[in-house]
Amino acid sequence: MNVALVPWQQDNRDEDTLKKAFAGSLLKYPTDPIKAAIEVFGAANNYRVVKASQDWVHDPLVLTTQTELIKEFGEDTFLPSKLTLARRIFELGEKTTATVGERLAAFRLYADVRGFIEKQAVVDNRSITVNQNKVMVVRDYGTDEQWELQVKSQQAKLVSEARD
Repeated sequence: MNVALVPWQQDNRDEDTLKKAFAGSLLKYPTDPIKAAIEVFGAANNYRVVKASQDWVHDPLVLTTQTELIKEFGEDTFLPSKLTLARRIFELGEKTTATVGERLAAFRLYADVRGFIEKQAVVDNRSITVNQNKVMVVRDYGTDEQWELQVKSQQAKLVSEARD
């Protein structure tokens, strides 16, 4: 047997460095330690992937490193970006094992995340129209003097109604 071909002995990084890398990867994939280990060791290194995914999840160095990373960078850093999320949703829609309904739901969600679906504007009775696409439209009431006259007459009307 050629010892040089054994993949887990070819990694020259020390175990603490590998555990720290695994900790960061596990923050990205908290429910999938196999995926986290593949990110650290590569898909071809099956022995190390399985061993790390089983033994390192509750390792004190891994847990401490995760706490430090969250403290330093914040929890949002380890969440997927909008593009990564859209890619994952699209992959769900492409799965041939999913039902037609599940695939259509995934594609609908993908279209919504990517902004392909137009949002209806929400209009309130005040002077600002809020559009779900992050656009604000302010109604024009003429010049300041015209607006002031309208407000004064409205205020006078409210005062007279309150006295009645």
